[in-house]
Amino acid sequence: MAATKPRGDQIRSETVAATEIKDGEVFGSTANNGTQREIAQGTISTPDLRNDAVTALKLDATDIFNMSVLRVGDGSVSIPGLSFTSDTDTGIFIPSASNLGITVGSASRLEISVSRIAGFVQFRGITGGTSTPSYSFVNDTNTGIYNAAVDAIGFVTNSTERMRLNSTGLELFVSGSATTPSIFYDGDENTGIFRGGIDILALTTGGTEALRIDASQNVGLGGSTVVDAILSLNTTTKAFLLPRLTTIQRDAITTPAAGMLVYNTTTSVLNFYSSSWSEIAATESDPFSLHINGDNSPTANISWNFKEIQSIVIHKLANDPGVPVEGQQWYNTTDKQMKMYNGTDVVILG
Repeated sequence: MAATKPRGDQIRSETVAATEIKDGEVFGSTANNGTQREIAQGTISTPDLRNDAVTALKLDATDIFNMSVLRVGDGSVSIPGLSFTSDTDTGIFIPSASNLGITVGSASRLEISVSRIAGFVQFRGITGGTSTPSYSFVNDTNTGIYNAAVDAIGFVTNSTERMRLNSTGLELFVSGSATTPSIFYDGDENTGIFRGGIDILALTTGGTEALRIDASQNVGLGGSTVVDAILSLNTTTKAFLLPRLTTIQRDAITTPAAGMLVYNTTTSVLNFYSSSWSEIAATESDPFSLHINGDNSPTANISWNFKEIQSIVIHKLANDPGVPVEGQQWYNTTDKQMKMYNGTDVVILG
């Protein structure tokens, strides 16, 4: 039988059983529902394969020209729609509508949807640097994440490392200030935490420093700390308000500690606790009476009665204070001397 030579761009169903297409011509006999076609060194410019006319297609050439759409079956995780001859359970499949999956060895490794990328294996990137982070953004290539050191992740903006997460904790590279704290809140950028200096942690509210803690655990409210003061209150417009309790509330304190000070709202008098609660009060017959038992002894440090000082026990220190205040007096128990600071020097009183 003479060879049939249909020309054109379409191979339709029920035309050729075993066909070789060369240089735009089809050679072979006509048969129904063909099952195999071989295109060798194909030069078909615009093929149109319709109605399952070709079930197995072999391309010996390296190029297919002008093919706008290539469709394959959805496949599955074990039989991907697009796979490899020597590795049929590795390739691309459709896990669900509008999702693309990549499977390796019949196991889904990566799935891409319209809203996310889900990975089921470890992702590894290059080490990167501050100006070229490993993971960055198309329109902001010097902002992202990189491997700052062994066991350390660095976070970069504008080629500058701002934060590092390592095996010991989280490290910040931005000290901040009272007006621009390094840690702040969305919509309230001048309220947060900043570093007030070396070994100093500070809090700010509304762009004004509210509190700071130094390396000696001294606390300063509204400003700086003082070396020998555990608490410094810095203000020129406000007063210090003690806890206000009734007598019943005061006595309900389970284990009062020596040195506690409260304002008694029942008697309108300051109360001080040593071995028991005492009053710091002024009356007509007793203009001012102060009883402080700092050493838990019955002897008062200071006692005023009937407008005269009856007894005074000055503060006892084994060493002179590091930063004395002008007018401060104390008794040095080491050299057995009474001393006072006049604002410039420590003066021995006797």
